[in-house]
Amino acid sequence: MNPSELRYCVGVILSEGGSEPDNAHLSTFLEHGFKELVLPAVDHAVLTTFPFNNTVSIFIGVARVYPKLAEYIKVIFQIVNCL
Repeated sequence: MNPSELRYCVGVILSEGGSEPDNAHLSTFLEHGFKELVLPAVDHAVLTTFPFNNTVSIFIGVARVYPKLAEYIKVIFQIVNCL
């Protein structure tokens, strides 16, 4: 997998749906350099799991799962764009 094609985001979910986040938690994160971000609702998602036995499992998982996910997503986008 080409590293330029990989994307990730790390953060904390402080609230979901219509609920408001705890202001104390939000302030603490903002003071430590985090940024506040509101994400849109997910209407389509692809999820995978891979067993973790040891640190090598991570490398095996990445090597096996990323190519399969990329292939699946390309096929799905082709199907959706043809409809």
